[in-house]
Amino acid sequence: PYWVSNDRPKFIAENESNTIINSAEFTEAINNGFNYKVWDVFPDDRVRPTHMDVFGKDIPIDDYFTVGEAIMLYPKDVTSAFSTGAEHPEEVINCRCTIRYIKR
Repeated sequence: PYWVSNDRPKFIAENESNTIINSAEFTEAINNGFNYKVWDVFPDDRVRPTHMDVFGKDIPIDDYFTVGEAIMLYPKDVTSAFSTGAEHPEEVINCRCTIRYIKR
C-alpha cells in the first residue's frame, strides 16, 4: 500500500524540496526587481486540467494565481498569508509546474 511504500518518503522529500525552491525563487525574483510572472507547465499528458487553465497566464508578481480552488503565488505555494495551497493538496502534491519571472 502507498502509505507504507518505499516510494512515499521520496515523493514527500521531492514535494517539500520543490516547495522550498519555489518559495526561494519567488523571494529572489522580487529582490532582483522582477515584477511579472508567467505560469508554465510540463507539456505532457499528465498535466492537470486546473494547471493547464493557468498555463501562460501573465500577472503582476504580487498577484495570486487561481488554480482550481487554490490560490497561490507560485506552484506549490503553501507559505503565503493568503495561499490556500495547503488546503488543496490536489493542486500541490506532485505538481511539476514552474514560474518564469520577467521585468517590464
